[in-house]
This record gives sequence, C-alpha cells and structure tokens, in this order.
Amino acid sequence: PAKLPGWKDLVIRVLQLVLDFGSDAQRARVAANIREGPLTFAWGEVEEHVREALAGLIPLPPDSRAEAESALQELSTKSSYTSADLMRASSVAKKCFGDRFYDHLKGILYFSGPLETTKTHQSIARMVRPAPQPHRPSPRIFSILTYNFDDLIERTIRNAGHKVTAHCSRNGQWVYQSDPSCDHRPAAIDVWHVHGYAPFDMKAPSGLDLVLTAEEFERDYGNDNSISRVVQKAHFNHALGLIIGSSLTDDYAI
Repeated sequence: PAKLPGWKDLVIRVLQLVLDFGSDAQRARVAANIREGPLTFAWGEVEEHVREALAGLIPLPPDSRAEAESALQELSTKSSYTSADLMRASSVAKKCFGDRFYDHLKGILYFSGPLETTKTHQSIARMVRPAPQPHRPSPRIFSILTYNFDDLIERTIRNAGHKVTAHCSRNGQWVYQSDPSCDHRPAAIDVWHVHGYAPFDMKAPSGLDLVLTAEEFERDYGNDNSISRVVQKAHFNHALGLIIGSSLTDDYAI
C-alpha cells in the first residue's frame, strides 16, 4: 500500500491538528525539537529561535475549537459515512486553519510516515511507453485524471525514465508544472489533478486550488462550464479510459 491517508483519515488528522495547535503539549514538542534537534546555533541563539517558533503557535478561538471537536467526534464515531459528511468536516477544518490549511495538509501527506509506490503505480508507469510485443497490440496511455493530491504518480513515472507534465488549477485557472528537462517539448504524459495538487516539491506553484469542502465541490461541479468538468468530460467523451479505485456513486460524479 502507498500508506496515503484516505479522505476520512485525512480530515480526522487535520481536525486533530486543529485541536492540538498552540496547546501546551505542542509548544513543549516544538521547543524540545529546536533545543535537541540536529541544527546548531551560535551561543544564545537557541532560545531566540524557540521564542520565534512559539510566537506563531497561538491557540484557536474557543468557538473554533468547539466546532472542530464536534466535527471530529461526529466523524470518528460514525461506522458509515457519506461524502457529504466528509465535506462538512473538511469545511470546519479549512475554516479553522484558513490560509495554513494547505501546508498542514501537505504535512500530513508527506511527513506522517514513509510513502511507498504500489504495484498500481508501477503498472501505470509501464503503460506510458510500453515495450513492443510481437503479434500483440501495445496500447499506451497519454493522459491521467487523478483525484488524489499527492505526486506519487509523477514520481513513479519519472523514476521509469519518462517526462511528466502535471496540470492543476489556481484561482479557477489551469496551471502546469513540467519537468525542467522537457525544454518546452511535450512530455511523455499529462497528469491532471482535477481535485487539487499538493506535491512534495517545494518549487511547485503556490496558492493551488483544492477540492475538499462542500463549497469547493459546488464550485467545481455545480457549473457545467467549470474547468474541472470541462477537462473530465473531454477525456471521457473522446478517449477510452481505465478507471481505478474511483467511486461512481457520489453526488458530484461526472
């Protein structure tokens, strides 16, 4: 398994971060990491760095914490849940963290434990430039639509020796991230992150859109001419597709 958190687990972890943010326990952990960590500072600078780090750990207002506690309790105790439940909980988490939500989400994706590619990732990479087989057709894929935020697909394809162009949206407009070695030439494959992109690469475009909350799903699926719907319909209408692990029963399914 890739060890990526599912939607429910991802939202629960973000809500737990909301409740932990600025707590005495978190402040103690941050101070200990600076004082005992691998970084070295000049004499007298350690405590200055501790003070700077702790200054940004301001607990959220009581009403925000109460809302997060309620959402976490509701989601954690449900044996079955719907996408609407996850959207509501996501809305609470994003409201609490505001502009910091994207960074916290990336922290959960990439720093909660080692990420590993799966056999599915490896199979996809082999389909980008399949080796010719005598007397057998060798179909190849030219485009991938993914609803995941991570960049495991891109990393696996690059490790197989192919160039990738990742497409994502920012403020409702498509932007892209190409491999530098492409030198304005077409990549071997295009990967479209229709629900947002949070790559490990720190040089990725900033301010990227995410689709997690009810408001964001309505923005991207409530309008037939939204960029997300247009791209998905173009692929589904004009090319054969292989669907892997995608629910077709959600309210916003194309």
